[in-house]
Amino acid sequence: MWLLFVKRPRTYQEYERICRAYGLTMANIRFKEAWAMAHWLKREGLYEIDPESTF
Repeated sequence: MWLLFVKRPRTYQEYERICRAYGLTMANIRFKEAWAMAHWLKREGLYEIDPESTF
């Protein structure tokens, strides 16, 4: 999840690409669980997600 705060990707696809580039090999479901934090932060007004972003 630290990549959310450091790199601040705006789409799930970008987040997954960055995770893979850093060598994270966890299952896609774990990426989606972490991306849920971005959605929570967005609801709190603390994060931006591109409206076109999809899982």
